[in-house]
Amino acid sequence: KPLWFMLAIMQLGLLLSMWIGNHTAPILLVSLLVPIIHDFDSSSRYVKALLLGLAFSCNLGGMVTPISSLQNILCVANLEKNGYTITFGQWMGLALPLCFSSTVVCWGFLILVLKPTDVRAIPVIPYDKRPFSVQHSFVLLSSFCTVLLWATLSLTQGVLGDESVIALVFIVLMFGTGTLTTLDFNSFSWNLLVLIGGGNVLGLAVSSSSLLTSIVDALLPIIAGGTPFLVVAKVLCGVLLLTTFVSHTVSAIVMMPIVCTLGAKLGMPVLVPVSSALTISAAMALPFSSFPNVNSLLVEDDKGEPYLKTKDFLLTGVPFSVTMTL
Repeated sequence: KPLWFMLAIMQLGLLLSMWIGNHTAPILLVSLLVPIIHDFDSSSRYVKALLLGLAFSCNLGGMVTPISSLQNILCVANLEKNGYTITFGQWMGLALPLCFSSTVVCWGFLILVLKPTDVRAIPVIPYDKRPFSVQHSFVLLSSFCTVLLWATLSLTQGVLGDESVIALVFIVLMFGTGTLTTLDFNSFSWNLLVLIGGGNVLGLAVSSSSLLTSIVDALLPIIAGGTPFLVVAKVLCGVLLLTTFVSHTVSAIVMMPIVCTLGAKLGMPVLVPVSSALTISAAMALPFSSFPNVNSLLVEDDKGEPYLKTKDFLLTGVPFSVTMTL
């Protein structure tokens, strides 16, 4: 049943993006889908819906944990600099129900708008089934323990210290036992790590030079005034508009130090930064708004024709982005 297959792919995109990031997950899933969708023409409504669903679900997956996207990482880091802590479990408890239900809503919305009923069956792709080995069990157990320690860090912080210590232990286990190799190490997204480090440096430079204070003081008269709901709505509308045109990564680096300071001055030091981080992930109206969108846009058929065009993102991405922000 093609429509149920589409929902399964979207939920898989959501779950993978939670743990391995919404840059890696869409690449893995597109490689899974390419042998299937190559049997269909570039004008297929079903393929359009499938690729859009994958992109949107991976964007939603970028909201779920503090490590699933750059904006979440920077949000938690800036909150800690301001003396506020939000744990792994608290973030997940807030975002997971929202994102899981939103993925189902997105699936229904794509079916309603695109009417992807031109495919009656999914082609069967043969593959070699490999036995479940001891190494597989070790990786699963180590991953489960790492996530469990992150989620319960508030109980063990006096012993373990920080989330980065837990992550370092996991890395040592993977490379020390030979599960991961030098090739794996060299294939890491070092550009993303540099962006994260650069974002921290940029935030520190803006803060120490008093530029951050000047920007916030200039924005306060525009944003302040009205009910708390209206104030937050003004901030989130600005974040959504900016992110739509400059991408999640750039927006996160530029905006997170500003919204964290702005939230503190508005008397909402946690609500404004966290909701802004989630809004950055919700911006998906244009092909270049996020990496998952770009990844889906670049998928082509055997003739080199792309399955998706900008109008496909605008048709579905604009209303869904606004709905998610609300």
